[in-house]
Amino acid sequence: MIPGGETWRRFRRDRAAWIAFLFLAVVLAGSLAAPLLPLPSPSAIALQDEPIPPVPPWKELVRPGFRADPWGLSALDLRLVSVRQSIFGELQTAPWLGTDAKGRDLLARVVWGSRTSILAALAAALASLAIGVAWGLGAGFAGRKVDEALMRTVDALQSLPFLFLVIFLIGIVNEYRSELEARGIGRETVFYLVLGAVAWLPMARMVRAQVLGLRRSAFVEAARVAGASTPRILAAHVLPNVLPVVLVALSLTIPTVMLYEAFLSFLGLGIEPPQVSWGILAADGTEAINPVRIAWWLVLAPALAMGSVLFALNVVGDGLRDAIDPRLRGRT
Repeated sequence: MIPGGETWRRFRRDRAAWIAFLFLAVVLAGSLAAPLLPLPSPSAIALQDEPIPPVPPWKELVRPGFRADPWGLSALDLRLVSVRQSIFGELQTAPWLGTDAKGRDLLARVVWGSRTSILAALAAALASLAIGVAWGLGAGFAGRKVDEALMRTVDALQSLPFLFLVIFLIGIVNEYRSELEARGIGRETVFYLVLGAVAWLPMARMVRAQVLGLRRSAFVEAARVAGASTPRILAAHVLPNVLPVVLVALSLTIPTVMLYEAFLSFLGLGIEPPQVSWGILAADGTEAINPVRIAWWLVLAPALAMGSVLFALNVVGDGLRDAIDPRLRGRT
């Protein structure tokens, strides 16, 4: 059945899952409100400065010097940045997490980078819901021939090496970049499409397995005898019973996609500068490690940000699983 009030109450009683959920809500709110926060521009370069180690807020809270730097922002973000300037003026936070070798504020880059990871996760989540659930419902309920055709397609797509697929598609984008960008299809759009294209495959398999178990259940047979159509049976009887499993799978898919984004951006196959992501920050951090001087904060800050979010997502997914089906509590 569809999770309701009792499921929500069980989830809130799980203290670890509830704290993780509140933490993720704060991270999401901060990433969405990044243009309004009194942060320095994440792409403002000061090559004359050496990397600055973290400055605690109690030593220096704010400093002047903010300048707008429209580094490929959308029209909405540009409007929000102008609102930020009208509120805070030239004030900006001190380098609480330090700066990198180009003088860019690390806190601003971590906050803005979270937007990319969240956008990639949302693209994969929407693809999993729209494609994976529909594909799994069709494969599990339509009959043997349709099931074979749909699932062999899933097998073929899963057999493609993910990294090679990304390299192939990014290569096509680079070859015809000007033509594609004229049609509103850029490298970043293709990157999100690739992430979404691989995210729905496990979801389709999981939904199909659930539907196969429900197809011959008593309430489905009763609805069929009563004259209900197949779309009616799927929407009113099968989907509500599959939805809890879908929600749990979705909460565990998002961390995987965020790792994909960070890994591909680290390799230079994902987000391109001047855009920023946690993968780009990780690559910048590794470049800062040398025998002369180790700028440890460039590695620690992105690692803690990404690690804490991934940990919280897994805790929320585990708590959601226990809340939806208490019989699973304590099982691995």
